[in-house]
Amino acid sequence: MSVAVPGGAEAPAVYDRLAAVYDRWLSGDETAAACLEFYRGVLPAEDRDVLELGCGTGRIAAALAEDGRRRVVGLDGSMAMLELARSRLAAADLAGEARLVAGQLDLLPFEAETFDAVLLPMRTIGHVLEVDERLACFREVARVLRPGGRFVLDHYQLDRGWAERHDGVPRLMYAGPGDAPASALNIWDRYDYDFPCRRLRCTVRLQVASPVSAVVSVDVVTFDFAWFEVQDVVALGAAAGLTLESCWGSFDREPFDAGADEMVFVFRKPRDVA
Repeated sequence: MSVAVPGGAEAPAVYDRLAAVYDRWLSGDETAAACLEFYRGVLPAEDRDVLELGCGTGRIAAALAEDGRRRVVGLDGSMAMLELARSRLAAADLAGEARLVAGQLDLLPFEAETFDAVLLPMRTIGHVLEVDERLACFREVARVLRPGGRFVLDHYQLDRGWAERHDGVPRLMYAGPGDAPASALNIWDRYDYDFPCRRLRCTVRLQVASPVSAVVSVDVVTFDFAWFEVQDVVALGAAAGLTLESCWGSFDREPFDAGADEMVFVFRKPRDVA
């Protein structure tokens, strides 16, 4: 979920601070496994050159590279995340199957028509807060896609009732071993919603306890996040010259409706685009 966003060093610095605990934090998200399996299977065999935006610690990029059929590139703005992704690929003997690149979503460092598919998984689009920045991202995706290429992304559909019940309420996402020997780590997150602006502030609280010290260290990381209606994402695709091919309401490809938890999109770059 880490993301390279416009606006300079602030966003990458946030994810540098979260990199070491990111996979453990994500383990508390009930959709993470379904999301991974969806992206692992959504592309047909003929989509050989694949770009994952906001690749983070490399969970999805490694899974895509594992089958040996694809040339995978992962892009992220956090150098700490990319280092962990490199370690993951090396540990799985996949270092030669995927390439990792530092960059940002609104200015992709690739030639036009380089990829058969571009993926933007795990609600990453929500970290791009401004409309013009999101549109620039979609246009860059359209530029680097080959004619007929696919752009696949997901976001959640806001459950207003759930959000109101959990507004400002800390949730324990992970409780288990820390990085130091015999240490314990708790990861909490809290969402504070601004419903009129369709924004939230996420506060991640890291608590580390050591058996050799009575002191519990605490680190707090915050970032803002935006959510959208389905028509907002469809409009971005249209403005970038992409055609909506599918819109599902879950990672199981159930039809989208007003009660869906997810918004999962497949856009296509028309073949007649020069």
